Amino acid sequence: MGFSPTSEEIQSEQVHKRDININSNEIGNSIDNTAQDVGNSLNNSAKDAANTIQNVANTAIGEIDKLGKKAVIALLSTFDSFVPKVPTNGRSDG
Repeated sequence: MGFSPTSEEIQSEQVHKRDININSNEIGNSIDNTAQDVGNSLNNSAKDAANTIQNVANTAIGEIDKLGKKAVIALLSTFDSFVPKVPTNGRSDG
């Protein structure tokens, strides 16, 4: 007779109660393993999220740096247009 009664056993009313043996050590190990797997998954997810945030921050800093350099160049170019191209020292217009 296997773990589950067959249809013939049920129909013949020859079904006997069976003991269920539960090994608490195996259950404990299974729970420990599952908890460890969940912990590892969460740890890996946290590391992935941190790496993604770091990459986004690095990209943003790089872009801000580029924009800052462009702004300084534009400001200096604008200032350049107000500076006379020929020195005016020592010249008199009158």
